[in-house]
Amino acid sequence: MAEAMKDVDLYPAERPTSVLHFFAVEGQLKSEALTKAFGELKTDKAACRIAYGPESSTSRPKIQFLAVEAPATAKAKEVERALERGGWKAEALSATCFQGPQRRMSGAGFLGQTPRDWLIGTSGDLRWCETLLGFSEFFHLQGKLDAKTIADRVKKLGEPFGQGDIGQLVLDTFTWRLEGELDEAKAKKLEKLVAKLPGVARASIDAGAKTLALEVALEDLRTSGIPIPLPIPEEFRGFGEAAAQAAGTPLDVPRVRWDTHPLWLLLDKEAVTPRTIERAKPAGEPAAPGGAGEPAPGGGEGPRGGG
Repeated sequence: MAEAMKDVDLYPAERPTSVLHFFAVEGQLKSEALTKAFGELKTDKAACRIAYGPESSTSRPKIQFLAVEAPATAKAKEVERALERGGWKAEALSATCFQGPQRRMSGAGFLGQTPRDWLIGTSGDLRWCETLLGFSEFFHLQGKLDAKTIADRVKKLGEPFGQGDIGQLVLDTFTWRLEGELDEAKAKKLEKLVAKLPGVARASIDAGAKTLALEVALEDLRTSGIPIPLPIPEEFRGFGEAAAQAAGTPLDVPRVRWDTHPLWLLLDKEAVTPRTIERAKPAGEPAAPGGAGEPAPGGGEGPRGGG
């Protein structure tokens, strides 16, 4: 799967207008109040909406997981307050992701519980999880779990379901071209600043080629890039729906990505502008279609329940 994903551009050099925040919520939703609160946060360039969920497990039915798309300029606390104005008690979450063997989160399991129900019910810091074609996302209390702890816990708690190894922490890589004045001294300074951004595992700036190469770890991420579905490579699309059904994961579950908004703010201060490096296409290959359209309004379809 990782090899098949190599041609999927998850990090185009496009300034993000919105990001994803993850929450666990409890209480009774007041739709009109939430719509009003979200309306006060949205901008002319970015919506504020429930992008995924609410979802709940049978082991913790009162706690619902959801992802909120909000303007990149909105603070996490502002989004949390909007949810609370809508009748929910909200708890901010982080995301940690793994790439490994195909797993499932639904279906018959141990003591009548699905793998998801069991994991959430027996892990105090975990609030939700999804998996599709070996890409697994775990949503947990911020700063409480690291990748090693999650992997060890899933291996131990997942034994009754034959879950075992969930693979390796996802390290995404991408390279952008840089425009603007960039000598060796400025490149070294900027490289050090970029390396300090949360989630950055490795940063390299080539002043001569004017490129920025990044390796980012999808571990304890408190925001994610704008919502896109988990990408399914062409060769998997014939059975993508069946695989999603078997895993208990809808095809529209957002693919967690490193949030590039802090990087853009940093590059703005240094008067450097990133550009996407176009990949060379084989002779005769048609041009890629245009960019994705605007996100659909409204929230998710409501709880699936039962893991």
